[in-house]
Amino acid sequence: MSPITAASRAAPTRSPVSRALRDIAPLAAAVVPFGAVVGVALTDAGLGGVPALAGTALLYAGSAQLATLSTITAGGGLLGAVLAGAVVNARLLLYSASHGERFRTDQPRWFRWIGPLTTVDQTFAVAAAAADLRGTAFRHYWTTLGVVLGAVWLAAVTVGMQLGAVLPGHSPLDVAGPATLVALLVPHLSDRRIRRAVVVAAAAGLLASGLPAGLGIAVAVGASLVAAGPGTTDAPEVA
Repeated sequence: MSPITAASRAAPTRSPVSRALRDIAPLAAAVVPFGAVVGVALTDAGLGGVPALAGTALLYAGSAQLATLSTITAGGGLLGAVLAGAVVNARLLLYSASHGERFRTDQPRWFRWIGPLTTVDQTFAVAAAAADLRGTAFRHYWTTLGVVLGAVWLAAVTVGMQLGAVLPGHSPLDVAGPATLVALLVPHLSDRRIRRAVVVAAAAGLLASGLPAGLGIAVAVGASLVAAGPGTTDAPEVA
């Protein structure tokens, strides 16, 4: 059983807010280096200040933001950047759909519309492990997840923007971003569908690396979705 699942089940009487704080803490800490990478990328792209942080908060997805920035710096233009971000974030539609009933049942209108917007890999994983929460309890739990993760993410991006202005080369931070994404992926590799998707995505990414405007990322993501195919995963509970 994963640490998050065990933590969620260990104290069933714990309040949803305190459960959320405990469950999201290790994953929020893990996004700090990736947030710093995004902050450096924003600086390299000539973006900064309040507009950059506002865009970060609205997008609320590091991998999509990094793909968007990479496309812009590669000369892909606005349309290419939007396409890259949309393709990378396509998986979040499936995440939100899997929690659809929890977002709809006994929830106010504002939460049905706003709640799913904070769906990312981390919030999806911990909410899936807290499957016993419904109604008001789920709303408090999910809102806490989103606020805490969002605050940590914005702080990390802010630090990265400051570092990008003073650090030459950025080589350590260039490694931190991919390393964080790989760390998030490793626990899921026991699922054969995910293993297949990873292999296909890596091959497609290499073959499409020469495409203009960073479109190789979009090709790799699309190929991995096709390779994974429909159906549920056979992996153990994630964290």
